Formats: sequence, structure tokens, C-alpha cells
Amino acid sequence: MAQKHAKPNLSPSQAEDVVKRLFRLTASEIRSMPSYDDQNLYVAVVEGGEYVLKIMNSEDSKNQTLIEVQTIAMSWLHQNGLPAQTALPTTSGQLMSLEEMDCGYGCQKYLVRLLTYLPGTTISKAPLTPQLLYETGKTAARMDQILQELQHPHLSVLQREKFIWSLSSIPLLEEYLNVFDGDPLQEVVKDVIHQYKTTVIPKRCNFRKCINHGDFNDLNILVQPDETDSYRISGILDFGDMNTGFYIHELAINIMYMMTEHPEPIEVGGPVLAGWESVIPLNEAERDCLYLLVLSRFCQSLTLSRYTVKLHPENAQYLMITSKRGVHIFRHLWELGKEKVEKLWFQSAAQFSHRNLIACCFHSAIMPKKHAKPNFSPSQAEDVVKRLFRLTASEIRSLPSYGDQNLYVAVVEGGEYVLKIMDSEESKNQTLIEVQTIAMSWLHQNGLPAQTALPTTSGQLMSLEEMDCGYGCQKYLVRLLTYLPGTTISKAPLTPQLLYETGKTAARMDQILQELQHPHLSVLQREKFIWSLSSIPLLEEYLNVFDGDLLQEVVKDVIHQYKTTVIPKRCNFRKCINHGDFNDLNILVQPDETDGYRISGILDFGDMNTGYYIHELAINIMHMMTEHPEPIEVGGPVLAGWESVIPLNEAERDCLYLLVLSRFCQLLVLSRYTVKLHPENAEYLMITSKRGIHTLRHLWELGKEKVEKLWFQSAAQFSHRK
Repeated sequence: MAQKHAKPNLSPSQAEDVVKRLFRLTASEIRSMPSYDDQNLYVAVVEGGEYVLKIMNSEDSKNQTLIEVQTIAMSWLHQNGLPAQTALPTTSGQLMSLEEMDCGYGCQKYLVRLLTYLPGTTISKAPLTPQLLYETGKTAARMDQILQELQHPHLSVLQREKFIWSLSSIPLLEEYLNVFDGDPLQEVVKDVIHQYKTTVIPKRCNFRKCINHGDFNDLNILVQPDETDSYRISGILDFGDMNTGFYIHELAINIMYMMTEHPEPIEVGGPVLAGWESVIPLNEAERDCLYLLVLSRFCQSLTLSRYTVKLHPENAQYLMITSKRGVHIFRHLWELGKEKVEKLWFQSAAQFSHRNLIACCFHSAIMPKKHAKPNFSPSQAEDVVKRLFRLTASEIRSLPSYGDQNLYVAVVEGGEYVLKIMDSEESKNQTLIEVQTIAMSWLHQNGLPAQTALPTTSGQLMSLEEMDCGYGCQKYLVRLLTYLPGTTISKAPLTPQLLYETGKTAARMDQILQELQHPHLSVLQREKFIWSLSSIPLLEEYLNVFDGDLLQEVVKDVIHQYKTTVIPKRCNFRKCINHGDFNDLNILVQPDETDGYRISGILDFGDMNTGYYIHELAINIMHMMTEHPEPIEVGGPVLAGWESVIPLNEAERDCLYLLVLSRFCQLLVLSRYTVKLHPENAEYLMITSKRGIHTLRHLWELGKEKVEKLWFQSAAQFSHRK
């Protein structure tokens, strides 16, 4: 907390002198701007340009290293596309200067920076539409993601364990409760602190750590009108509260402050949460503590603003803005209770995501963008192999792929590999690709035929390469994977025994994946991932790809049945990590000694996600059906193989038929959509789709009862013979 007389109060003439002496600029206009502990002055200069002269309070000015890290962080966000300020260097090349000045209560030292002035008005003055709230949540999450990648030798200064404005410091508020002077609100604040200590602290071990802005509030977000007569975020201000915290803290802070600006405060949580989860889905512990963390931020604001007013009564109007509005909201939020508020927020977020996220962000966040797919030339691929792996390619040829690029590479030194280049959208999520790569290695260690990644010369499993594939420089993640022998199962005769082996292998694979250990497994919680069998309702937004085809009505019926039958039973499905695309082109086979075939390879872990065992089985059955002359007969032996490892429970058995149909719907809808983006790859993209149309119609017409009877009886007979 700022001490009495710590806040600077430079006069216009002092500010003018600082700007002239440190930056060799002549001020043409200087005016005061709102601030909490520091002093902010708008400065226009004769030479052209607008700035903010930011003078830190004398207490914070003692920690130059912390201010330096905050300043570097602002520049890092700016470099990564977020609208943060940057610092103008002084004439000596420094980002700040420690100035000794007398502001009316003796000489003190103040850190001074000249920051770029960002256009716009504070979000507190704009209409808080659901879309703008969604954007604040999304921006907050993206900001913390970028900050987590920040490199600096002194990042440890952000570990501010007793920093009173950190949401980790709620118990410290007990020392300030006397500021309420007998106000009944004091008892509510005490209750929240108690709940924090007994509920939040025990669950913090499950929160994901990051670097927080720490004060992403209604006065620190600037907006400007956009071309649709709405508003877009044009500025992020005030990094003075940056600290090492948790992702969930940033979200709670953002929700709390947006509530203070909205005519219906409780309605704020849903769209902000939807925006946040479009970037970083919450885990179970984070979801369970969100309500209490929002209340805790209200407690911080109400308590510490009253305390600071006692130190700076002359600035009471600014200091008490949020506090005055917050009292009634805080009481109402507390009286409604956790259950009601959470239900409203999470249901609203789900509905908003369904209506808005898919319509507005789906193309860029989930499906491959036009030109996102790489197209390395042979010479570019040869150079990458030489430079990253010190290997000389003797042969390079293209392999089939969906959104990425796969190249077969034989090398002079001996060995065969697959150079896998991720599309530019997927390449932005290095952590996800890392987990997928580790999972492949884990399966290989446990006896399943998965690829492994050859480390680069620097010991990394992948490298982010900036290349021009014909439509400008983009960044692509590159891996060199072991080449697995065999042919795709689509080219082998699908005997009952081979189908049995695919089911058995799929179940064993999910069993092994469930034992995988990695600090970032949470990236597999891809709740809005369109290829997850949990995302079937999202397909409704893409039914126009059928262009009047009668198949559209069948797909609509399946989606409806999914929502009314599968979703209510999901609570009884057993969770696991899914490969997610165990299909006829991702399974390799080789002839065995009995003139049959054995599985020799499992490919393409790009659709890995946290799902359910029954999802993997349904996906496997559906894709095997597209390769068999009698598709309906596939289910029995695949099911028998699966249940030799993992027997289904009642809910899973009851939903299997509908989940197989649902996978057909995903394939038919999304393959048609992707062909519109990549018509040059239509032959590969539509292989399974073309074969699947007739199978889907036949499966649907037969109905659940007949198909299930056939599958389960056939599985039992096959198991008995085995």
C-alpha cells in the first residue's frame, strides 16, 4: 500500500522540465489524468506525438527492477499484437529515470517514464454489450498467455507474496477491517475471508500458475468504436499490479470490475467467462472457486479503497468510484449464493459460446484457415532437415494429410522419417503439440507402435520455423518423426480378426494414455474442439454446407437425439484421454506369419483430447464401417476387441449407436466445410465422407434396436469363439 505523502504531485512546470531534460521534447499541452497511487499526466509535444508522463509513487519507485519488468512486459504484449503502451527511451537510452523532486512535502525520489498515449475512452463509458464483455474475457486470457511466455532475468520480482492487491493475499485483509468503523458490511467481508481460507486455499494447488496483469479493470481498458457501430478494445493500461499468480485470478478480477459498470451486474459473468474459455478453458478446481474469488476481489476493493482514502482524502472521488458502486453488488452476489450464481454464469457462458463463439471465432480458432496449411517445397524441407537435424535428405515425397503437411524423408545417413509441419494456426499452441509428442513416445515405451520425435541438434522435440510457402511468411511447428512401416488399414482386407485387433488396440491405447504424466495435460481439455464427440451440438452452425441436400435432415435429427439422449447420460461415461481420430487412414498394418495382418503403426495425434472411453470406440467403429463391404457387420468384432480390455457400462452401451451416428455427422459436415477452404485437397478430404453417406443413411434407417442387437450379439459370439 502507498504510504502517506508517497504519491507524487508534480506541477506542470516540473513535468515540462522533466520532458525537456530527459527526452528532449517540448510540451505543448500538459493535463492531469486519473490515477490511484501514482501520477499520470497527458503530454502533447511540439515535435508531434502524444504521451503519458507516468511518475511512480516514492514507495514503488524504490523497486526499479520490478518497474523495469513491468515496462518490458508492456512492450512484449505490444510486440505480440495486444494494445499495450511502450516506453520512450530517455536521451541516455534508459526506459526510466529516477528523479529527486520536491512535490510539497520534501525531496523524494520518483521513477519517471514517458509512455505512448493510447487512443480511446475507458470501457466504463461504453455500453457493455455481451459481445464487448466477451472480448474483455478473451483479451484477458490472451494477455496472460502472452505474459507467460515473457523472458527476463528478473521475473522473480513478480513473486510478490505479500502484495496486498494479489488475490493470493485475501487473509491479509483482516488487518484492515477497522476501516469499516462498525459498518455491517464488515461481517460479510469477514465471512468471505473465512470461506477463502477454508475453500480456496486448499484448492490452489490445482490452479494453473501464470503472470497476472492483476488489475484488468474498467478504468484500465480502453475502447474505440469499430466499423459495426460497436466497440473494440484499443488499450490496456497500468501494469503496476503485475504479479505471479493464477489464470483464474485474472478472470475473477475482470468479472468483478465489469459487474460494477453493468446495469444488470449478475449477467456479466457469462459472456466474460465465455470469452476467457475460448482461449483457456477452466479446470474443475478453478470453476469451483470462481464465485468466491470474485467476492474476494470485491472485499479487496471495498477494504483497501477505504484505507487509501484515509491516506489521500484529496483523491477520494477517484479512489471510491468502484467501491461505492460495488457495495450493493457485493451484497446481492453474497445473498444469491454460490449455487445460483454459478448456474447462471456457466449456463450463460455455454449459451453465449454456442451462439457467438462459433459464429465469430470458429473459423480462426478451431477450423483450419485458408492459407493456414503449410506447403513446403522439397528444397525448403531439405534445408530444414539439414539445419535442424544435421541429416542429408536423399528422397523427399508428399504423404496424405488433412490440415498439416506430411513429407516422407529418407536420409543418406540411413533411416526413414516423416517431416511433419503443423498448420500455422495449430503451430500457435506449442504446449498442446508438445503433450501430443510426449504421448506418442509414452505409447511407444509401453509397447504400442506409435511414432517418436527425433530431437533437434539443440535437444528440442520441435522447432518453430518462419517460412514463406507462397502466401507470406508464417510460423510453422516442425517435427521429424520416425517412419512406421506398413500400409493403411483401408488397403487391407478387414477380417473379423483384424477388426477385433483394432478395437483391442484402441482400448489399450486409451488405458495407457490415461496413465500419462505431464505438467500441462490440462491443454487436452479442449471443450470447444469441433472434432471432439462432446461438441456435436456445435455442428448446427454448419448445416448450410449441405446446400439443400436431404441428408441435412438426418444430421439435424441425430444432433437432436444427441442433445436429448447422450448429454443427460454423459455423467456416467468414464473419462480418459482419447487419441480422437483412430481411423482407417491412421492405422497401419503389415502381413503377419498367418497370412493375416497385424497393426504396425498408429498415426496422427492431432485430435487428442480429454474425453470418454466410449468416444474412442465409437470413432473406431464408424471409420472401420466406411472400409467394409458389409458396414453393419463391423460393430461386433470391434466391440468384442474393445471389451476384451474395457467392458462397457450400461450408459456407454446405451449410447454407442448414437455416438457412431454422431461421428458420421461430424465427418460429413466438417469435411464439406474444409473442402471449401482447401479445394485443392478435396480428394483426400472427401475419401471417407463419400463412402460414409450411404452407411449413415442405412444405419439411421435400421434404427437403434436392430443395430444394437446385431452388434452386441455378434460381439458376444465372437468373444465366445475367441
